[in-house]
Amino acid sequence: MLLANRPRMPRRSLAVALSSSVLLSLSGDALATGAWLPGAGQASVEQRVAVAAGPERTTLWTSLRFQGASGPVALVVPVPPLAALDTSSDAWFEALEAATAPRVLPPQGVDPYCPGEAGAPSPFETVGRLAHEATLEPVEVTVLEDADAVARWAASAGLALSSEAAAQLGGLRGMRFVAARFDAPGGAAVTRTLRIATGGGEPILPLSLAGAGAGDVQVTAWLLGDGRGALSGAAPVTLPPASLSWDASAQRSDYAELRAGALGEAGLHGWLVEGAGHEALSRRISLGSDSVDSVIEAYFARASAYGDIGDAPGTCAAVAAAALESSLKVAASCPRAAHGVVDGALDCAESPRRDETDPDLLRCGPAADDLAVGLSGLAPSSVWLTRVSLRLAAGQPGADWPLTFGEGSAISPVVRAGRVLVDECSGEAGAGGSSGVGGPDGLGGGPGSGGFGPASGSSGAGNPPPDDDDTYDEPAADVGCGCSGTADTVVVDDTDPQDVEDDEYYAEDDGCSGDTSEPAPEDEYYAEDDGCSGDTSESEDEYYAEEDDGCSGDTSESEDEYYAEEDDGCSGDTDDSAESEDCSMAGERKSSARKKRGPKLSVMALGMFALIAPLRRASRPRKGGGRGGR
Repeated sequence: MLLANRPRMPRRSLAVALSSSVLLSLSGDALATGAWLPGAGQASVEQRVAVAAGPERTTLWTSLRFQGASGPVALVVPVPPLAALDTSSDAWFEALEAATAPRVLPPQGVDPYCPGEAGAPSPFETVGRLAHEATLEPVEVTVLEDADAVARWAASAGLALSSEAAAQLGGLRGMRFVAARFDAPGGAAVTRTLRIATGGGEPILPLSLAGAGAGDVQVTAWLLGDGRGALSGAAPVTLPPASLSWDASAQRSDYAELRAGALGEAGLHGWLVEGAGHEALSRRISLGSDSVDSVIEAYFARASAYGDIGDAPGTCAAVAAAALESSLKVAASCPRAAHGVVDGALDCAESPRRDETDPDLLRCGPAADDLAVGLSGLAPSSVWLTRVSLRLAAGQPGADWPLTFGEGSAISPVVRAGRVLVDECSGEAGAGGSSGVGGPDGLGGGPGSGGFGPASGSSGAGNPPPDDDDTYDEPAADVGCGCSGTADTVVVDDTDPQDVEDDEYYAEDDGCSGDTSEPAPEDEYYAEDDGCSGDTSESEDEYYAEEDDGCSGDTSESEDEYYAEEDDGCSGDTDDSAESEDCSMAGERKSSARKKRGPKLSVMALGMFALIAPLRRASRPRKGGGRGGR
């Protein structure tokens, strides 16, 4: 064994978390699963898992949120030989959450506040945790030979390892077991993210041993691969935006409750897609005066704030954003292997060819390397990030789900509720207005299901272009008029291709006048709000229109204008305090299931790569070792 076994410990009450993992197949066997086995006074709350699937590497990140009594907690993960072990910065999962957590807006054209009250012009709810949560550092990381060694290790530490779990671990042939021990302080706690990089193979989301205890367990999974991620054999669940209610008194929606109910009703096989697309990796979504940060923006800014990197996060984000639009596959990258290589040693050197993307362009210092490791072997411009939610019912085991990546519609995390409730408002009773924006199929579901695209101003947006070239979106309804300086997208129905010009996907509300279902020229994906009047027509291949120009004027743009001009200051999400360092990545491109043309790299950007990449490679070692991420 590369890693030494842990010393014997006094017998005490512990909880064991046998975490889910994604591993390649050995000898034809379907591989590793994981489980959370709570001890006295401990209860799991959420399992967070990320999977990146490349042709020659599968990378898993896993972390557990739990609550209860203080004391040691162990995380045991089955791994194959030669797996590289690391811990990741807290910034990694926080960035994935920040970029994909659902944002719920109240209906358009309906007062979101109680009668007689007022508030911010563009309220919305973030269904997730954006604030920084300090994670528990592992006080010990060791590798155990087999299931019998796990049982002995558990007994020496007083771990409650059930006979069922021991039998399942024993059935995993050819596996080793990484045991990470933490000291829980009592109350709510989160384990540091453990990263495992293995050889390529069929990726799975293995939850068969991740059973819930006395209460339900939320599973949040992020899937990175060549196209939209899906759970093969599972039953997609939808959450139609029209079913959501906005509470005028509490200033929140019932999204979390309806999600739990829908997943609970679907049972073991239910899964909900809450976001999918390439753009979340590098593009910010505008929400009025606020915004949804991209993964790279939040990742590097937070890693810098936590002291995990020394490089300027804004520069790293700009370089990575350009690299993410490259169609050249990422050259084989080297994990840090800060916690060793199972049954081996790190023997890796990065030597990108001219026809490959240098993985160093996706790093920011040695510790913020998760994108570089996860995207190894993948073409960055084809990589999608898919967010999936599942729910494990109390007392029930999970299941292992093979993962697939391919065609599918983009889904934004921004949704708009169907009605406003004023029941809890003083002196008022009953429901408020019910008009609003809703997708034809709702949020989530399998490939081709509905959802919302990026928002502009305070509005939500509609479904992305369909995959079928013979099917087109058509405006469903006029959202209305109210010269508020914000835009709203007319939601489209992709079931009827009649009476729609080629490639007319979206027609934006133009404020106070004009037709809200304007015909679009070929390849016009989005026609932005022009305030209160004026022509919103755009020219061919304009992917990103300029921001609201007030209440008049012509917003016509020239061919091949790809990007919107936006404030590049640090507007950020109001719940995200760590992203004030350098916000150079303003601007949000709207997701589409199919790209017509990729953005062009400027000579300056190419020159930056030529200077930065070799300097970065020369400044850091390429062989094993290195410090762990925060």
